[in-house]
Amino acid sequence: MKVKVLHLGFHSGCAKDVEYACLQCGFDFTHRKFTDGVTEGNKIYNVSKEIANNAWESFEDYYNSFDLIITSDTAPISRVLIQNNFKKPLVVWICNRFDYFDNQTYDGSFPDKAYYDLFKEERENTVKVAYTAFEKIYAKLKRSDEDIKGLIQPFGAKTLGIEHDDESRGSGIPLDINKSEVFFIPPYRNDTEILNVARILNDLGIANCASRYGSPLELKDFKGVIHVPYAWSNLALFENLNIGVVYFLPSLDFWKKLDEENKPHGLFFSNPKLLNMLKYSEWYSEYNKDNFFFFDSWAHLKHLTTTITKEELEVKREAIIKRSKKRNENNLNKWKNIFRNFNLLEEE
Repeated sequence: MKVKVLHLGFHSGCAKDVEYACLQCGFDFTHRKFTDGVTEGNKIYNVSKEIANNAWESFEDYYNSFDLIITSDTAPISRVLIQNNFKKPLVVWICNRFDYFDNQTYDGSFPDKAYYDLFKEERENTVKVAYTAFEKIYAKLKRSDEDIKGLIQPFGAKTLGIEHDDESRGSGIPLDINKSEVFFIPPYRNDTEILNVARILNDLGIANCASRYGSPLELKDFKGVIHVPYAWSNLALFENLNIGVVYFLPSLDFWKKLDEENKPHGLFFSNPKLLNMLKYSEWYSEYNKDNFFFFDSWAHLKHLTTTITKEELEVKREAIIKRSKKRNENNLNKWKNIFRNFNLLEEE
């Protein structure tokens, strides 16, 4: 009989990644968007003792019908299971800070001391693993790192053959552009609101397209993606690396200069915005640097975009895809090792 796995989370990209790992192991996979059956709106992100107990009372039998539960974005969902002494294997894949809460609906009930204490507990049936190195650093800053030793980066499974819904919102990519001669600008705050990268590129004479898009496959044929990072890690990054999308990014020093130039608030970066830690983000880490082109100024970007040849871009794409395959193999083996340690996966 197949191992039955339940994934609890909010983010479709995370769900697809967990699904990919489970299907590679021959497991029976189910995704369920987390709810406690009572709470409405974004307050559900603030998994207080009450919300955790509501969820357990509503779904205890359902949870126990699975052989393994994996929680991802967000980690506080695991409180439901830890607080109520769930006996079966539990994997907490930590994305977007282990104590994430919705600031707009914050009422003081979460995060709370009881949650931090629970999260520190070592339980034989529970594995906590980070999806990027910064999650481990953040946990140390909050002194809740005792159990967060593992690291499994995303697969970016939406470009590995896993079916997914089109997520396009608003105007999409025009059908009449020659992508091979155009750079794509993603629809994120730094790119479109704070800096307006499209206007900067227009002034530089760099052909570009700034729009929404539905599937990462729509970016495959662009000359490259010009992006000003805003997060410690993005699922979209790994989806795009799988298909050889070439990113052009401001160097770390230039990112900080742009941040300084846009005071009082500066560039947006996911909480907490720690400038001395940006080198640990996926965009500026040592192990990812060969996937990107970095520019030290807008003039330098103009130089890069006009001097890099199509042949050089193709070599870069092939190298990116090759590194992605190796990374995904390593990460799948890490998932398999967790499953083996729970005696859910036979030796190959």
